Amino acid sequence: MNSSILKFLLISLGINMLNNKHEKNNKLKDKLSSIPNFRGVLELKHCLPGRIRFYAPILKGNPELKEQVLQQVNRISAINNIDINTITGSLLINYKQEEIEPMLLIGVLLKLMNLENEIGKEPMPILKKEIVNLKDSINLAIYDKTQGVIDGKTIITLSLIILGVYTLRNKNKTNVALPGLNYIWWAYTSIKH
Repeated sequence: MNSSILKFLLISLGINMLNNKHEKNNKLKDKLSSIPNFRGVLELKHCLPGRIRFYAPILKGNPELKEQVLQQVNRISAINNIDINTITGSLLINYKQEEIEPMLLIGVLLKLMNLENEIGKEPMPILKKEIVNLKDSINLAIYDKTQGVIDGKTIITLSLIILGVYTLRNKNKTNVALPGLNYIWWAYTSIKH
């Protein structure tokens, strides 16, 4: 056999082996990158084949839940080791990747920590949360100051009614009193809610 043909065959075989290895790595990366991340509930922080780290805020300062999760997860033979830190809310799981999928691990953890209902909820941005807290605080302050006679929502409703009636009474007869009716409609809808 000619040496140039032998070199060609060896180089072709080497390139083929490298391509196969590259394809396997890409498949593994695609598989790991398709793992869902539930922000604020069970967040994926790091994932390698056979090792996965999560962050679960519910675990912070909750040693009872830690023990419950450890007790149940240790019964799964495909999991080699689980480390839970209640200070940071971190879970580190070493598992046998041939026996269990990361998606299944997520499902198990969600079930064990009773988080199935949390993942379906619409997340509330921090700014919206603070605005709601401010509104509730003002409402409660008005309620306390008036000794339960009136609250913030009632003040807004009464203001809209008064403004609507005032606008309707003081409008020229030739103009349509649409803004006054709008104020009364807003007051009516605020009462309904």
